[in-house]
Amino acid sequence: MINVEGIGSITFNLSAVIIAITCIFYSLVMRRKTRLKNRLFLANLVIVLVDAVTVIVGELVHSGGLGPEVKLVLVDVLQFIYYITHYAIAPFFALYIILVCNVSYRFPKKAQFCIVLPFYILEFMVLTNPLTHLVYQYDENLVLHRHFGVYLAYVQAAFYLLFAIFALLLYWNTLNSLK
Repeated sequence: MINVEGIGSITFNLSAVIIAITCIFYSLVMRRKTRLKNRLFLANLVIVLVDAVTVIVGELVHSGGLGPEVKLVLVDVLQFIYYITHYAIAPFFALYIILVCNVSYRFPKKAQFCIVLPFYILEFMVLTNPLTHLVYQYDENLVLHRHFGVYLAYVQAAFYLLFAIFALLLYWNTLNSLK
């Protein structure tokens, strides 16, 4: 039986799955040119889809009748997949805004490196999490404990969101002239 507390999470993420699949289907049916920004848009949708599916499956595993050792391994793997994709949403969104505004040429190589560095750092932290537990850890009671990496991800997401908004506002005229 599914835990009642997880039903809200499952329904929310099921909605995300339906919306993501609909958008992916629509984007593929429209068959616009396979520009980088269109592929990036599809990548964002796939990330949202993977995130939502891992949360749904995680809730089902957590509430299922499997043994505690099996549950621990499965929820840990699902959490790993979730974080490895989830931390890519904000950077991909910022890159998408830059590509939509068609201003990527305005950023020199050093600036591009500084822009993607926080993303690479967090992805490295998630990749090494099974050894370091810098991002999260499950205890023997299947309780998730978030660590330093999660809070660093909030800062990273705020950075990319503000960067995207700033780029959008700064290059709004360029975007209008492209229309």
